Amino acid sequence: MRFLGVLFLLALIGAARVWAAEAPNIADLITPDVSRLAMAEEGVPEDLFDRGTPRSAMEGYLRAARQGDFERASQYLDLRNLPQQIASIAPAKLAEDFYQVLDRTLWVDTESMSILPEGKSKDGLPAYRESIGRIETSAGRLTLLLQKVPREDGVFIWKVSNATVKKIPELAQEFAYGPIGQWFSTILPKISFLGVALWIWLLLASLVLTTWLIVWFPLWLLARLVLRADTEKVGVWRAFILKPLSLLLTLIILGQLVAIDSLGVSVAALLRAQTLWLFCWAWLLIHVIELAVVHYTAGLDDSNKTMKGALLRPLAATLKFIVVISIALMWLENLGFSPTTALAGLGIGGLAFALAAQKSIENMIGAVTLYVSSPVKVGQLCRFGSQIGTIEEIGLRATRVRTLDRSVVHIPNATFADMQLENISQRERISYRPTIHIDARYLPDNVTLETVLERARQSLAEQDCVAKEPLRVRLKAFEHHALVIDVLAYIETTDFDQYLMVAERLNLCMLNVFLSAGFRLATPMGVAE
Repeated sequence: MRFLGVLFLLALIGAARVWAAEAPNIADLITPDVSRLAMAEEGVPEDLFDRGTPRSAMEGYLRAARQGDFERASQYLDLRNLPQQIASIAPAKLAEDFYQVLDRTLWVDTESMSILPEGKSKDGLPAYRESIGRIETSAGRLTLLLQKVPREDGVFIWKVSNATVKKIPELAQEFAYGPIGQWFSTILPKISFLGVALWIWLLLASLVLTTWLIVWFPLWLLARLVLRADTEKVGVWRAFILKPLSLLLTLIILGQLVAIDSLGVSVAALLRAQTLWLFCWAWLLIHVIELAVVHYTAGLDDSNKTMKGALLRPLAATLKFIVVISIALMWLENLGFSPTTALAGLGIGGLAFALAAQKSIENMIGAVTLYVSSPVKVGQLCRFGSQIGTIEEIGLRATRVRTLDRSVVHIPNATFADMQLENISQRERISYRPTIHIDARYLPDNVTLETVLERARQSLAEQDCVAKEPLRVRLKAFEHHALVIDVLAYIETTDFDQYLMVAERLNLCMLNVFLSAGFRLATPMGVAE
């Protein structure tokens, strides 16, 4: 869900971009006196409503309309020389209807409008007119216009042309929101969020919620009937069906029933960016990754599940991160941003991160090597270097080993993977190899050494836990005052406690064979007898 939170944050940023496209100019943030002084120096007439240029006039109208101040917005309409039936309509009503027409038909790009008091000179229109944009109507294509008109004091300013104003009632009727929209817009406050009227947001939310509930309930019944077992796999499947799959079906149904353009150009711009669709696909792919992890680990035994689960968790998190980044880049491209800069930044940042995290990456690769080759597993006893211990955890950075002294050693995975590892737990039996030193100064006369060696071999062979092959008791070497007897046998067990018990019995047996024959065990040089 953290990844989806990131994607939702990016959605808000994109919505803010929609709002910012028509946000107030930086001049609105400057102290009015300073702003007017700067514009006067550039030849822009001083005006209470900032109607000195086409851009400032259109921005002023849109700003007032978004704030619901249609009395102020009417100051940007040229109300001269209108037909009687149009002149009888309240100016605030005309300003409100015009805003509705724009919201339904036209994305006003104020950045392309002139910032000069005389307007554009080569746009194919008279010098006193400026185009707001073109819309498609039932009567054909219509150009909405601004016009340079004289103020009461004779100073020329820019307003919405009276040729456009007289068409507002006709256009408002054609591009009305319908009975539901009109009812919503009447009972709700005339406020907007991110450039979109509140009632449109509520209408869109109610459509999505209603459709989702209609889709979700049958899926819930299906999940209750089919997925009854209380297991991790069933839980993940249930979450997949009731969450991303239900949202996907909701969007498919809404796409067939709801016309995007009917919700206004601001909402249509966000929907054409496929914000909800991309959010849904990101959510769906994240759940697919979780399903793959659960299905893979369900077929493993407990030891492998613990060991490989530690690797699958960060691997799944990495795949989810890649999904979110990819979806976010696609979404930014749909909004009109170029993802090239973001990718370049990610490349440079990734290089810097790789250099800084070189050791960590080495240890992660070491962890992958240990998991794939599996020289040792969690719970196994092994010899590493000069130490022996039991593997307790193979993490992403280090392997934790508990030694025979019951202390815990953490070894970086890159180092541990390069060590010579002896897996003691994987032996099928344990060797018994004592070395016996016979005192060469005290050899009995009544028995030969060869006879005693044969007795020792027979004693070993008579033991039930001793393997028949190999089994050796041989005179190995001569020392200064001792004969070296080498013994080799294998005890048929992997339990170390049982091995110690059997080895003790064999030691006593060997000791009895040599001492009963009259031989003595040698003492080290320099030790008094």
